[in-house]
Amino acid sequence: DWYSLLQTILTSAFDTTWDLITPENIAQAIGALAAFSAVVISLAHIVRHWKYNRSKLRKSTVRLLFVVPIFAIDCWACLMLEASAFNWAELLTCLREVYEAVALVSFMELVLTILGG
Repeated sequence: DWYSLLQTILTSAFDTTWDLITPENIAQAIGALAAFSAVVISLAHIVRHWKYNRSKLRKSTVRLLFVVPIFAIDCWACLMLEASAFNWAELLTCLREVYEAVALVSFMELVLTILGG
């Protein structure tokens, strides 16, 4: 099966024991790569938008664009801290929910500004 094949390849390639490479660690590594790429791409987009957009929509649009890095970091951190004894994942999820409310208000501000209100 694919799991034993992956085990053989990684054990021989990195000269490590298989005990360190678990499906959870692989998921965490993939999550870290996805979150890192989302944050980098989003921050580049946010910087360009902040630099070149001179309209009234700039602030609300940038607030909406910050949803991606905040959610990506939160999801990866929750994946890393799901077995934590201090329930950090719940605290981070609450903070993410607060920013989601900020994003909803920014979206309403954006729509009202576009409609001329």
